[in-house]
Amino acid sequence: MKKYLILTLFVLIFLTISPETVQGVWISGGCYSAETNCESNCYTNCTTQGYAAGYCYEGYPQCGPVTEKRTCWCWKETVADCATACSGYDSYYCYPSSNWCGQFPTCSDSTLWSGCAYQGSKTECPGASPYCYCLNYAYSMTCAAAGETVTINILEDAEVRAASPNSVYNRTYLLAYGNATNVWRHFIKYDLSSIPAGATITSAVHYAHVGSVYSAVDGESNTDYHKIADDSWSETTLTWSNQPAYGVLIDSALPTASGEWASWDITGYAQEEFGGDKVLSVLGKARSEACSGACGYWYRSSESSPPPYLEVTYTSGAAPSPCGGTASYVTPLSATASSEYSSSFSASKAIDGNTGSGWYSQYNAPPRWIYFDLGSEKCISGIKGIFYTYGYPIIMDIQISNDTISWTTVVSSWSVTDTSYQWKEELFTEAHARYLRLNETAFQYYGNCCEMQIKTRNYTP
Repeated sequence: MKKYLILTLFVLIFLTISPETVQGVWISGGCYSAETNCESNCYTNCTTQGYAAGYCYEGYPQCGPVTEKRTCWCWKETVADCATACSGYDSYYCYPSSNWCGQFPTCSDSTLWSGCAYQGSKTECPGASPYCYCLNYAYSMTCAAAGETVTINILEDAEVRAASPNSVYNRTYLLAYGNATNVWRHFIKYDLSSIPAGATITSAVHYAHVGSVYSAVDGESNTDYHKIADDSWSETTLTWSNQPAYGVLIDSALPTASGEWASWDITGYAQEEFGGDKVLSVLGKARSEACSGACGYWYRSSESSPPPYLEVTYTSGAAPSPCGGTASYVTPLSATASSEYSSSFSASKAIDGNTGSGWYSQYNAPPRWIYFDLGSEKCISGIKGIFYTYGYPIIMDIQISNDTISWTTVVSSWSVTDTSYQWKEELFTEAHARYLRLNETAFQYYGNCCEMQIKTRNYTP
C-alpha cells in the first residue's frame, strides 16, 4: 500500500533584522494518506485550510517525481546531500535528524536554520480520511556574514638595544636579532578603534617586509611575537632599560630571503584587545638571543617603504535588539471601538476577563474595528482572542500604531470562524507599538471580540 504525503509551506511574514538574521513564523500544512487519490483528497483538504499549493510525495524519505518541478523535502544530514538529492526541483527544504525546521532559501550560503521552536498545535483537516495536520513554528535563521577586510597602519614602532640600554632607536628598520655580544628587539603598537563597535574579528595577521636575513636557522633565528600588556610605551622614549615586560608567545615566523613578506597570525590576541582598550602592543625578538653566530632579521619600519601593517577581517555585529525579556500574553489596559451595539456590549467587555461577554458593533454598520491600548510601547509578536461569529467568517487585518492615526498592517485578512468561544491564536513577526487594532475588511452582521490578549515583551528605544 502506498503512502502519500502532501506538504505545503507558507511563510506569512519574514523580516530581515540584520544582514545576518531572518525570523518569522513558519506555517506547515501536511496530509498523510494510504490512498492513491492524494491530489483529490489530501491536496484539496489542506488547501481548504488556507495553505499554499500542496505537494504530494510518494513514500519516505523520497522527494517525489522530479518531472513535477515542485518543492523537494529531504531527510538528509547536510545541505549538500539535499541539494544533490533534490536536483531538478524549483526549491528544496532540508531536514537533518537534529533539526526539523528545514532550510529556508534566504541565506546565500544555505546555512541550516537554527533556533526553531515549536509553537503551534495540531489541527485536523475536515473528513476522516486523509489525516491532515497544521503546524506553527517560530524560526530564527542566522547566516554566515561576509567578512570585511581592512588594513591598519602602525600607530608606533621602535627598537631597543641591550648594548645601549638608555638609547632611543626610532629608525627605518626593526631588528629581531641576537648574538653573543648584542641583542636587538622591536616593539609595535596598533590602534583597533577603527573597527566598528560590536564587530567580531575573524582574522588578524601582522605583515612585515624582510630587509635582511642574518641567518635562518629554525629554533634559533625565528622571529617570535609576544604579547605586551602595558601599552603606555612611546616610540620617542622607549629604551632597553624602560621596555615593558613581554608575555606569552603569539606566533613565530622564519623568513628565508630578503625582499619577502613575513606574517604572524595574531587573531586571538587581537580579539582580546578589541574587547578591551582596543590598543594592541607586541614585541618582536629572536628565538635565541645568545646564539654563537648572528641569529635573526631586520624588517622595514613604519618610517620605511613598504611599511608593516595589520590586516584584519571582521563581521559586523547585528544591531542590539530593542526587545528584551520573555514574551507573554497580557490583557490590554483599555479598548476603543468604531461603534458599540449597546453599553452591555461595549469595547471594554473585550478585556474584562469574562469569556461570556464581549464587544459587538452596531448591526451591519461598517467600519468595524476595535483597538487596544497597552499603556506604553511594547514589542508585539502575536495575539489570541475569543470570537463568536454566528458561523460566518470574520476577515480582519491585524494592525499596530503608536498614535491611533497611522496604522501598519502586520497580518492581512486573518479569518476567524467560531461558534464555540475557543481561543484563536495568530503569531507574526515581532514589531513594536503601543496600540493594536483588529480592522474588519469583509463584513458579517456584527463586529465582535469577546476577549483579547496580546503577546508582548519589553521595548527599549
